[in-house]
Amino acid sequence: MYGDHKLNNHLRIRYGLTKEFFETFSSLSYSSIELPLTMIYHYHFSVIKPFVNKHQTNNSYIKKKSYNFKSMKEVQKTLYRAPLCQKNLANEPGRKAVLVPGAFLPMALKSLKHHQVVLLISNKNDENTIKEYPRIPANFSIFNLKQSTLSTKMPKKAFKNMKHRANNLIRKQKNHEVFGTSSFKRMLHKQIVNSMKQIYVLQNLIRKRKIKIILYLNEYIAPGNILALLAHKFNLTFINVQYYLSTDASIIPSRAHYYCVWGTYYKKWLEERGIAGSKILSIGSLRFEIQKTPAKLKNRLTVDKRLRIPHNHKLITFFTQDYPGKVNSSMMNWITHSISNKPVTVVIKPHRRDHQDYSHFVKHKQIILAPSNFHSYDLLNASDHIMAISSNIAIEGAMFKKGIIILQPSIAYDFRYNYNDFYRHLASANAGAIIRNKHDMMHTINNLLHSTQAESALIEKGQHCLKYTIDDADLPSLRLRRLIDDLT
Repeated sequence: MYGDHKLNNHLRIRYGLTKEFFETFSSLSYSSIELPLTMIYHYHFSVIKPFVNKHQTNNSYIKKKSYNFKSMKEVQKTLYRAPLCQKNLANEPGRKAVLVPGAFLPMALKSLKHHQVVLLISNKNDENTIKEYPRIPANFSIFNLKQSTLSTKMPKKAFKNMKHRANNLIRKQKNHEVFGTSSFKRMLHKQIVNSMKQIYVLQNLIRKRKIKIILYLNEYIAPGNILALLAHKFNLTFINVQYYLSTDASIIPSRAHYYCVWGTYYKKWLEERGIAGSKILSIGSLRFEIQKTPAKLKNRLTVDKRLRIPHNHKLITFFTQDYPGKVNSSMMNWITHSISNKPVTVVIKPHRRDHQDYSHFVKHKQIILAPSNFHSYDLLNASDHIMAISSNIAIEGAMFKKGIIILQPSIAYDFRYNYNDFYRHLASANAGAIIRNKHDMMHTINNLLHSTQAESALIEKGQHCLKYTIDDADLPSLRLRRLIDDLT
């Protein structure tokens, strides 16, 4: 659902080149951590992207880079490369602290208030979350990774020696299509310094703050991948907590000891990638539990009055995503074609990274651009139904018991946004009405206007998908607490 188990050309080249990087430069190790394993994001986006794009249809190149990979399970197994335990800190006296990202502070306050908790600030989201809570318990402490990394002084000779070793390896690979490029050398030199510093800082953090359990939401980028590797080095426990809808690039390779996922669908998807079912716990969505939402949501009457929507109209909100402008424009054309002169109003709620100009479309009297101060949940609460391609908001719409209109336009291949079938996951789950063209849209709108049974059936599809996407038997924070209590 969230990416095919089989490999397409993009994935064969991407992970073939990743295998070559990991193996060719594995001797660049610092404190028993192979440095290439911490650079995968930068390697993918700063270096190999043009090579992957260029060779999509080059069958001889694809065959050469495939290394007999037949599935994502084989990719995960090959790229795993976790370090052996160098020093067992698990049973060290007094070692019982839990390291969590700052974004998890609301969960920690609710469920870990009797534990020693270290809050890691590694990005703006962590920083902003912690600012919302000026007073934290005495058993909670804060560690700012960026500040600590900047202030840490390491011998320049260590960096110089590592770069020298890197240059020797690059010279041996001068004819390699990737390793012989200046962009690869620049990336490698820059990330050698960044990775060594973060390994040094995080290793000291783990030792000095007596960390025993690490919770994090991403292993694709640092510090998540470094923390997972250090957990193996010191025989500590790393828990990968799903926070967003995820696909292959954001989780493969993974080295977590446990996975806390949203529900049944994700558990099955990870098992297909070779993760043992005994390591995967369905806990629901921690993000949906702790994200900040308005204390009081706007109802339909308030929204109608504010946006001047006729009371007899069906209200459908289109939640956009940051796909190329022509993708969103094509869907807007479907919408305008299908709602003209019908009792329907469509509100456009742009994604925060969607910078498309919708002024042309809002000239249509039945299409309205949502004011920037309207929270998504206000619109979910007030709408009859919602439209989306593949975003988290569709799942939240189902939580509000709204019908989901699943937009499935033609989306061109893109290294970041469309390299597998992820954008089809809602359609694959049959979570709502699937719209591939203006005729599908017209048919669906007409059905919803003239049949209460059609509306009920649409909502029921969303509820069926929700049942298997989000396990709601208990609060995610409480389930995490029980897991952590068992492990400590």
